[in-house]
Amino acid sequence: MAVKPSEKEVELEDGKIPKDTRTSDYAKHCQDGHPYDPDCMVCNQGYMRSKMAMRRPGDTKKAESYMHLLEGVNTDILHYNDVDADGNIGLSGVILPKTAFPEGENITNKRAITKTKAWVKMSTRIESLTDPGGINGYKLQRVHQDQGSENKGEHAAALGDSNIVKTTTHRDWHQGSSAIEGMFGRVQTKAAAIGVGAFGQQQHLMVQSMGTRVKHSLKLMQFKPTTPSQKEQEISPIQEQYHMLSQNEKPKYTYGSLVIGFIPKDERPNKTGPRAFRGFYAGNNEDIPGDIIVHPFTTSEDGKNWEILPSLSLNKFKMCEGVMILASPPGKYGGIPMEFRKPSEGEMTYAEVREEFFVPYLVEPDSDSEDDSDSEEEAEEEWEIEKIVSHRILGDGTVKYRVRW
Repeated sequence: MAVKPSEKEVELEDGKIPKDTRTSDYAKHCQDGHPYDPDCMVCNQGYMRSKMAMRRPGDTKKAESYMHLLEGVNTDILHYNDVDADGNIGLSGVILPKTAFPEGENITNKRAITKTKAWVKMSTRIESLTDPGGINGYKLQRVHQDQGSENKGEHAAALGDSNIVKTTTHRDWHQGSSAIEGMFGRVQTKAAAIGVGAFGQQQHLMVQSMGTRVKHSLKLMQFKPTTPSQKEQEISPIQEQYHMLSQNEKPKYTYGSLVIGFIPKDERPNKTGPRAFRGFYAGNNEDIPGDIIVHPFTTSEDGKNWEILPSLSLNKFKMCEGVMILASPPGKYGGIPMEFRKPSEGEMTYAEVREEFFVPYLVEPDSDSEDDSDSEEEAEEEWEIEKIVSHRILGDGTVKYRVRW
């Protein structure tokens, strides 16, 4: 599909913040992290998956059934297979099977001491927000994990100090950890959908934002009914797990929205420099109420691509909700590749472009030319456009095409 430039595009830039062009329903859908909608193009790109790890009926042994009476969590590490802008290589995640409540912390390496720190942070948060002040004596009693090296050494010692019952699965037996494997599958698809909505098909931005996308996805999952009883009662995992006074608000902004963040006085290089910078919304700060997580961004050296910088916490900012400035490369228009969009007002379809610009005009032969000798060309050969390879909008508003015959 080619784009016929609108009058606004060829005019001088007005310098104003772009407006959110989404409908109210689609904006709500984006803020919720793209819960699966078969008609949503972003969801179709983010949720495509192979079959999940599942527990078959009869896998649970009756001899282990008493363990389910304990307040337990399943834990494992989700590997990103790359390093994001914050240096994270994976997520240390937990899920409470009774309430399907997910939680996680990003990690920069797989050492046991690193996972221990993540576990202490997560378990303390869960226990304190479930039972503020420990009035009812709520404690996590059992941890179910695999046999990875990260679960030994300091991590095993930390669990022992807390008198927590430890159980493990057979090596490479993923059905034994179906709860955490299922949670990882859901968080990956939601993070993928969020990434498509924020960055389109720019894979390097997907890599640089992995940690904050996964953390934001986990937060959204805490507010979505998961178990059959939660769906029947229309309550979320966080409502069933946390104390009613500890249930924080659901994030109300869309991941990837433009943020203009304040630069503190002591961080400005000089007094006449800018007092704000551009970044994008990457979630709420769980440790500092009212703060948000923001990724600053810049362009690459050649100016052709965006580059995401390490995240930081902001308290003073201006939110430009729905303005996905990183959804297309610098200087390009449109958040979703053109071939995935229906033509709007002022745009031309592929068929219209061919009809307007590329159908060759055949000269009808004159009646006299039929009697000419065979040495003269009989008729002009007809050529057909096989594919439009690329197009470029020139400064005067005309469109230049490169085609394959």
